[in-house]
Amino acid sequence: MPRRVKSAKWRKDANAAVNEVKNTYALALSPKPSLRALCDSVAVKYQLNASTLHSKVWRSMQLKERAHGNNLLNDSQEARLVGYFLAVEELGVPLAKNQVFSY
Repeated sequence: MPRRVKSAKWRKDANAAVNEVKNTYALALSPKPSLRALCDSVAVKYQLNASTLHSKVWRSMQLKERAHGNNLLNDSQEARLVGYFLAVEELGVPLAKNQVFSY
């Protein structure tokens, strides 16, 4: 059975619902409400399936592993390189192309 294509409105509503659940969860003081209960209440508001919303929220909160073998740099190398560029930019020092690629 082919997968149903989600409409742009569904994706917009789902993303808004995910953001609402994450913001509510982050701002909640102790005791924290359960993530499932928050998803249930927000899903009703946006007319979404609560399990689908819970899955989307859970996946969005996981650390993203991007190492798939097609990267020139691993995650730590990329973070170091970005930090280097931000530091140089903050100092206002111009970089030549050979300085960038020799790093």
